[in-house]
Amino acid sequence: MRLVFERNDQIDFFRQVKEKSGLRRSVLGKLVGVVGRSYSDWANGRIIPKEIGVRFLSLKFGVPIPKIIETREEWWSGRVNGRRAALIGYEKFGVPGSLESRKRGGVISQQRRRERPEYYRNLGCLVANSYRSPKKSSELAEFVGIVLGDGGLTKDQCQITLSYEDDRDYAIYVGNLVDRLFKVKPGIFEYPKYGCRRVIISGVNFVKIMTEFGLKIGNKVINQIGIPNWVRDNRRYYCSCVRGLFDTDGGTFTHEHWVGKYKYRHFGLTFTSASKPLLDNFRFYLDSEKIKNSIGGKNIFIYDISCVKQFFKVVQPNNFKHIRRLEKHLSSPTRLV
Repeated sequence: MRLVFERNDQIDFFRQVKEKSGLRRSVLGKLVGVVGRSYSDWANGRIIPKEIGVRFLSLKFGVPIPKIIETREEWWSGRVNGRRAALIGYEKFGVPGSLESRKRGGVISQQRRRERPEYYRNLGCLVANSYRSPKKSSELAEFVGIVLGDGGLTKDQCQITLSYEDDRDYAIYVGNLVDRLFKVKPGIFEYPKYGCRRVIISGVNFVKIMTEFGLKIGNKVINQIGIPNWVRDNRRYYCSCVRGLFDTDGGTFTHEHWVGKYKYRHFGLTFTSASKPLLDNFRFYLDSEKIKNSIGGKNIFIYDISCVKQFFKVVQPNNFKHIRRLEKHLSSPTRLV
């Protein structure tokens, strides 16, 4: 979703973020998953900012969100203007080619790209199986955590399965992360009937790159895979990988209990995995940060709200649903009756 503010309020909000963070716009843009130019357009009031980015910056740097005039869906301008533009195009150029002619043209185009891949890459075309193998970094470690959490590898594809309802913005974030790391735009497919959306990167060369970074093809539970050594050997990478794991396989919960005549609501975190090495790795990181936790079966729990806050401060989740739920709890009374 996009948030609409008074232009001066929007400019003032991003000015305060810059002052309190002490960071350049390019760095702030990276934090919310947009390029520096797009972030500058937010900051100058030229375009409407994303809700997930505004709320993340507000929570991270303690800047109040200004009065929201309205919210708009992500592709609102396309929905409003797309049909009008299509009708104008039909009037000027007529109806596009038949299904057969478009299919034939697509086959010819793909054949030519296979025959002369470098030529088409130089033209700026996306040619199949062209991926950059990134250097080891915190972002790569986070992506490894995402794949270990809700992803999986086959011999020619990487799929990350997310919630259809709750993870719309996060799917976009993951797509941008893949683009930054591997210089390829993944497919994001929606399956409302099954309650999920999938981020998919196809290509045997991509899978090969991921296996070189310690992931395995096949069922994660059968393989009992854990966090790769190169990630665990670097504290920053370890934190980033835990972030990716929590953003995908983590969750929040509330529980209520009575103390005397009063009823209280408490807020907690959980991480779930059927891979014992992954559970052990996740818990080892929590213990190293002195974040109190407990384990039960396939779940790790964090019950104490001070430890929950510490987890958010240290790990800094990027899946906005977790941030939104914590904000809601902190802004509501914990004593119910």
